[in-house]
Amino acid sequence: MHWRDTVIANALNPFVWLILPLLSSSLSIYLLNLYIKDGDKRKLIFILAFFATTISYGYTVLEAFQIQTGALGLRFFDWTSVPIIIAVFIAANDFILKPTNYNLISKGFLFFTIFSFLIPFFPINTIAISTYLRMFVAIEINLVALYGFIKTRNPSFILFILSMISLSIGGMSFLIEENITGIFGNAVGMIFLGLIFFIPQKEQHGISAYFSIQEKLKDTKKALNESQSRYLRIFNAAKDAFLIFDLNGNIIEANEKAFEMYGYSPKEFSSLSGKDIVHPDYAHLFIEFKESVLSSGEFQTESVDIKKDGTSFNVEIRGADIEYNGRKHLLAIVRDVSNRKKSEDQLKKSRRQLATLMSNLPGMAYQCLHDEKWTMKYVSSGCKNLTEFNADDLVENKNISYNELIVPQDRKYVYQTVTKALNNHESFEMTYRINTSSGKEKWVWEQGVGVFSEDGSIIDIEGFITDITEWKKSDEELQKIAQFANDYVSLPLDVNLYEDLGNKIKSLIGSGIVAVNRITDENTMYLESILGISDKKLAVVNKLLGNQHVGKPISKIPSDAKELLTSGSLVRVSHGVSGLFFNRISKSVSKAIEKMVHITGIYSIGLRYESELFGNIVIVLTDETHLNKNAIEAIVNQAAVVLDKQKAWKELQDAHEEIRAMNLHLEKKVKQRTERIEQLLKQKDEFINQLGHDLKNPLGPLVNLIPIIEKHSMNQKDKEILNVIQRNVGYMKNLVQKTLELARLNSPNTKLSKTNFSLNSVIRNIISQNKYLFEKKQIAVESNISSQITVYADQLRIEELFNNLLNNAVKYSKEYGKIIISSSESEKMITISIKDDGMGMTSEQIDHVFDEFYKADESRHDFESSGLGMAICKRIVEKHGGTIWVESSGLNKGSVFYFTLPHKSISTTSFEPRNEHKKTKNVHEKIDLLLQKEILH
Repeated sequence: MHWRDTVIANALNPFVWLILPLLSSSLSIYLLNLYIKDGDKRKLIFILAFFATTISYGYTVLEAFQIQTGALGLRFFDWTSVPIIIAVFIAANDFILKPTNYNLISKGFLFFTIFSFLIPFFPINTIAISTYLRMFVAIEINLVALYGFIKTRNPSFILFILSMISLSIGGMSFLIEENITGIFGNAVGMIFLGLIFFIPQKEQHGISAYFSIQEKLKDTKKALNESQSRYLRIFNAAKDAFLIFDLNGNIIEANEKAFEMYGYSPKEFSSLSGKDIVHPDYAHLFIEFKESVLSSGEFQTESVDIKKDGTSFNVEIRGADIEYNGRKHLLAIVRDVSNRKKSEDQLKKSRRQLATLMSNLPGMAYQCLHDEKWTMKYVSSGCKNLTEFNADDLVENKNISYNELIVPQDRKYVYQTVTKALNNHESFEMTYRINTSSGKEKWVWEQGVGVFSEDGSIIDIEGFITDITEWKKSDEELQKIAQFANDYVSLPLDVNLYEDLGNKIKSLIGSGIVAVNRITDENTMYLESILGISDKKLAVVNKLLGNQHVGKPISKIPSDAKELLTSGSLVRVSHGVSGLFFNRISKSVSKAIEKMVHITGIYSIGLRYESELFGNIVIVLTDETHLNKNAIEAIVNQAAVVLDKQKAWKELQDAHEEIRAMNLHLEKKVKQRTERIEQLLKQKDEFINQLGHDLKNPLGPLVNLIPIIEKHSMNQKDKEILNVIQRNVGYMKNLVQKTLELARLNSPNTKLSKTNFSLNSVIRNIISQNKYLFEKKQIAVESNISSQITVYADQLRIEELFNNLLNNAVKYSKEYGKIIISSSESEKMITISIKDDGMGMTSEQIDHVFDEFYKADESRHDFESSGLGMAICKRIVEKHGGTIWVESSGLNKGSVFYFTLPHKSISTTSFEPRNEHKKTKNVHEKIDLLLQKEILH
């Protein structure tokens, strides 16, 4: 019996041999599952290999149960174990060769596997061949695996080497009839080989590439989730409504826009069908939508849908078929086009209105070519009234071209004007003459614009032409009237214009009498001057009038007649002279007077501007002259405006004189007050300086002696008293120093020593110097100032500024807080901000934070605060020409201090702002109050 038969026959338990085929078949099934998912031909190779190995181990199971298979079964056992070695050989060399045609390799391996099943039937010693083949291939594989591990440090190579070692131990154990060891060695080898499949890999070549499906599946699943999430975001963010229907017309899913558009909730939508949201008059379109999408895959139409509240709206629908949950569904993309429909309806209405308007316009709308004949492509119906030709006569130059209608002298002007405007892509406007069909000459006004293609070439011209002949006839008269009015506008305000007003009106009426009656303080307006009656005729008139003597002033004229004389419009006096006196004179007498003076009509207009009456103009016509009412009113009204301006000018002159006198008086007072203020400011500075020195002198010995006394004092109570004294003396010293510092900054004699320096460097030094201060409260300080920022300033003052602001931020911040220093740049200035997350401020505190001696919390007895730090910061910034302010969202919400400084190399002078914070009280009064307060404490 062969050694293998002996080994199998002596197995302790036949069922132990089932371990090996079960392991091999499990790996084969697992790989088959992976192959189905990704179709990787490399996995197909190992499926075939493990299948052959299962057949090989199956032989041992048969022998273990004493089922005799003979020599043929033994040869099957030998050769069916070869494919797994060859498969691993291919995988190992894949790392080096990096082949690309795995389809060809898998076909070759399939052929080899089939050949391995056929070899046992050949009448040769196949066992020796398989043994040497396995030995040679195993050695080569181990070498490649060792090289691969050294090269890549991939654990798969180590597992493979371990599997080869275990399989070799198992095989050697069978040779020496150690069956349990043999089974265990083969099982462990298979397990090591199987572990390679469960190590996530992403390599494209090598052993690991054969088993990378797990990680790829994770990536695929992740990508799928991301894709679904992205699809859902796009789906819901779409500006159109997306509706998915099943083939029965039920709504399966809808996006956010659909909920908004129709007014239904997601739950309500799920119970609706397409017919529920379509207007009954358009229900047939839903059937067409379904049929069209199923037959051609697409659909597009316009319809009317119904919202939840019953209102209808116009929609545009596009349809397509989609796969949804593995089944065919219908997708409808719905867009609300109600506004567009309204616009289209409005456009149609506008076109109808335009057509109506064009037919009623006193002129002709046209569309023509830019050629020498002005070939018309379209003219409106107004062509007939304008040219006396029908529209058809001009279109396409059927009977006459428009150029032939233009008066020959004007043709060149018209062509040049239009061409110049078109070359500049501008509209044009011009007046010229045309000859009508009957030969009548007309003046026309034309306005038009060119229509251009995308490349800028002219397509045609569109415009409008209207008849201005009547306007042209009155143009000279209008120009004359305008000149009269302009004459008054250009007159100096101190010129008397009553003298020539009558002459100007006389030139407009030709023959007749014009009386310009100025109302003076005495209201002298006499009838003889109104009617221009001579002395001889006046005697006759007076005789006719009797008691109604014409020599009476206007104050004696009846009030209703006076209104007639003072009206701001030109009115005809009814019943002539009788009407002028409001029928107080009999009509017979009136007729006699009119006949004597040859009066054909009397007109009156008041010379007034708004409620101000300056006089009256009476026009007495002595022939049938036609009055140009508008012209006379324009001249008279313009004259009244000038008279009003003259009056206002006179009042203004008087006011100027009064103001000048007042200014002289005020200047004198201001000068006296300024001198007094300057004297007080000087006295204040001298007082503060003297006060500072007077306070510093006694404070010096106290500051130096108190520590010595405390050191030598043995009494604990005395030490506590000395400690209180020392703290108060320190506070007084700080207060004096700050007061003197503020006084120096307020002094105009204080000069800054400005240089260009790096702002970032200064800030980092200050942060370093105050390190202990920050660490004491565990406060983090972050500086975001660029190293490139350079400022032009007094470096010592800027350091003092940052020290004050940072100390203030620390003082009002909680433990473990954070302070951030940032900056931003403009062309001339740099803005720096210092942000903290401390106690914050109220709006009232913000208003006073830069006031001298101001403390945010007056109840807090702070020996380290003088109440002058922020005031000093303000003066330092203002001395540099900058501004400082603070922002806060409220209490316990932190604060941000901002201030500006000049950029590099920009020369600035000391800047005193016009508007400061509220002025502080007298400085020495403040100091007295604070000192008294501290002494009491």
